Amino acid sequence: MKLTLPWPPSGNMYWRHVGKHVLLSAAAKKYRSLIKAVLWEHRARGEFRPMRDARLRIVATYHPPTRRKWDLDNHWKQLADALEKGGAFDDDGQIDDLRLVRSGTCKGGRVVVEIEEIMEEAA
Repeated sequence: MKLTLPWPPSGNMYWRHVGKHVLLSAAAKKYRSLIKAVLWEHRARGEFRPMRDARLRIVATYHPPTRRKWDLDNHWKQLADALEKGGAFDDDGQIDDLRLVRSGTCKGGRVVVEIEEIMEEAA
């Protein structure tokens, strides 16, 4: 499965501290809803099926909106959580092979995510 998704908010923008509580920010909630809608759209067209209980390989290619410095790992967890909540897979603990790739900039930014099931080899 290959998905082109919008640029995720950074980890610094994802959580908000309210008193003793740590809550999802409005940006995080909006991003999760957007990813869920994209996944449902692909599912409705038959281009996607949830990867339940499968071992996964994921390649996420990041096309940032600007040339500003940023950390790959500061955007991955938010994307993984949104994919999980959107129904791409049951738990990000299913991911055995993960590759994060930095690529060229594009207007607005985007992430191209390729998810595939890892087939177990016969012993």
